[in-house]
Amino acid sequence: MECRKTANLKPPIFEPPGRDNSNDDIVWIPYPRSNHIGYEKKSALLREIMIQTVGFTELVVNMQDLLFDEAFDMNIGDLCRAVSAVYTRLETWLDNLPPPLKIDKEAVQVPQVLSLHIRYHHAIIQLFDFLMNHEDFAPMSHPSDVNQARLIRLQSAKQIADYLLLYHEAYGLRHVPGQMLEPANASTLILLAALDDCKDNLKEEFIEVCRFLVAFSKRFSLARDMLANIESTAESKGIKLSPEAGAVFDHRNLESSQWL
Repeated sequence: MECRKTANLKPPIFEPPGRDNSNDDIVWIPYPRSNHIGYEKKSALLREIMIQTVGFTELVVNMQDLLFDEAFDMNIGDLCRAVSAVYTRLETWLDNLPPPLKIDKEAVQVPQVLSLHIRYHHAIIQLFDFLMNHEDFAPMSHPSDVNQARLIRLQSAKQIADYLLLYHEAYGLRHVPGQMLEPANASTLILLAALDDCKDNLKEEFIEVCRFLVAFSKRFSLARDMLANIESTAESKGIKLSPEAGAVFDHRNLESSQWL
């Protein structure tokens, strides 16, 4: 998706493993040495994750075909209808997830479940980013449609921040999977644009995703570039970051052992 190209992938020719597969009995202990906290063993949910990842990937490949190929031959009305159809299919996929893969905020979630939901909301952001950035969308659409697209995108950005907070509270920031970098950045940029007229909880969510980017910056130069882009975007739009957000950005200059 980040390359803005079609994936040129076909559905797998083999079915995912059945319910009698030995993977069902695999347990997983999350990062036992990351923050010196003992965790109970949990089911790794490998089979369920694989099955749902296959279905989700097919949807994302179809979305890439739409955005980076078919959209060039569509007028804005047809594109809006096509985007709505993709969004409906993504929502249906999420609604049909089996109970073990649903998010329970009262329980510790295994990272692979959080990652699955974060990838879903990242896809929603990418879908509506494309629509919002289309030169004909705002001028030729009803204001309510523009506001709805903006709201859907913001809600997914908030969900990513909420799920990253669940990860942070459970496992800390030392071993965050690299797959969460792009979703964290996408969420941060959406939340940044909404800071001026947002409630306090949205500001807290913005700070949380910034923490992840700063943690990533200790490992990936791309994350450092993302943080610099956020600062320059805020400056160009006249958005003043809170002292709390500024303090998080200052952690870039600290050794990891001082705050992670």
